[in-house]
Amino acid sequence: MVEGPDAPEDEQWLLSCTILTGPSPDPDSDSVLGQLSGLHDQMPLPLGSEMLTDWVSPEKLSKDQAGELVKAVRSLAEHVASGWTMWEVDKAVGNIRNNSAELLDPV
Repeated sequence: MVEGPDAPEDEQWLLSCTILTGPSPDPDSDSVLGQLSGLHDQMPLPLGSEMLTDWVSPEKLSKDQAGELVKAVRSLAEHVASGWTMWEVDKAVGNIRNNSAELLDPV
């Protein structure tokens, strides 16, 4: 495949990003899910490791299978998110000009 500006139009790559969101978890939860609900009324829907291959290779799925994959992501989102660990980070994270590994350090 030819990449770049000299590639034929039908062979150029289109780089894009999508963030699926759903409702925030129950705020009464004592787990990380309760903490997530305090951040925002929506939660990003994480993919379980068993879904990654299908997600990044959608051309192998029929339209019905793709719809089922989205349903599976939605139904397992809280289970996947319950394994997350949360910590407070510096306010510098909120500024797009900042881009360093130190942004991940707990405050």
